[in-house]
Amino acid sequence: MAERENTGGELQFEKRRGRARRVAVLLLAVAVALALYGRGAAWSSPEQWQAGGASFLTALVIVFIMAASLTCCLTASYFLILTPLLFPPHLSTVITTTGCVLGAAGGYFFARYVGGSWAERFRDGRVRRFLSTHSSFLALFGLRLAPTPHGVVNYAAGVARISPARFLFATLVAMGLKSYVYATAVQTAVAAGSAANAVSAPVVLSLVAVAALSLAGHVLTRRYAALRVAPASIPNRLG
Repeated sequence: MAERENTGGELQFEKRRGRARRVAVLLLAVAVALALYGRGAAWSSPEQWQAGGASFLTALVIVFIMAASLTCCLTASYFLILTPLLFPPHLSTVITTTGCVLGAAGGYFFARYVGGSWAERFRDGRVRRFLSTHSSFLALFGLRLAPTPHGVVNYAAGVARISPARFLFATLVAMGLKSYVYATAVQTAVAAGSAANAVSAPVVLSLVAVAALSLAGHVLTRRYAALRVAPASIPNRLG
C-alpha cells in the first residue's frame, strides 16, 4: 500500500511539474512576443490594426505565439480570425499556416522524443488510435481540415509515431486551405461591416465537407488496395 501511495504521489507530482513547465514556456513565449512588439512601437499606434499597416515584426510575433501555444498543446485557432484584421488574405494565410506548421512540428517532436506524463495521456486516446491505423495523406488532411483540437492531433501523431514528413505536409496543405478560407471570409465580412459574423456556418460546413470527402477518399483507397491484394492471396490459400 505504501509503495502504491508513493507511486501515485510521484505521478501527481510529475503531472503538476509538467503543467508548470508548459505554462512557463507559454508565458515566456508571450513575454518575448510582447517585448518584441513593444520595441516596434506598435502599441503607440493602434490605428495600424485597422489600417492594415501591421509590420513584419507583428507577423513574427503571431507566428511565435502560435507555434509556442501549439507546442504546449494549447489552442491558437483565434489567430485564424484575428490575423486577417491586420494583413491581406494572402499574407494572413502565410502567417497563420507557418505558425500552425511550426506548432505542429513542436508538438509532434515533443510527444515523440521528449514524452513525459503529459504526452502519455494521449497514448490511449481516440485520436492516437485513429492515427495508428489511418495515417495516409488523405486521412491526415481531412483530420487537419476538420474542426478538431490541433494540439491534441499534434501530440497524438507524435505518440503514434506516424511519418513526420507526411504529417507536416498534410498539415501545411490543410492549414493553408483553412487559413485562406478564414482570411477571405473575415475580409469579406469586414468589408460588409459585419465582422461579428465573419466565420459563419456555411464557411465551417464547407471545410467540413472537404474534410469528409478527403476521409471518404482515404477509406475508398484502402478498400481498393485490399481488393487488389485479395485475388493474389486466393491461389496461396487453395494451394
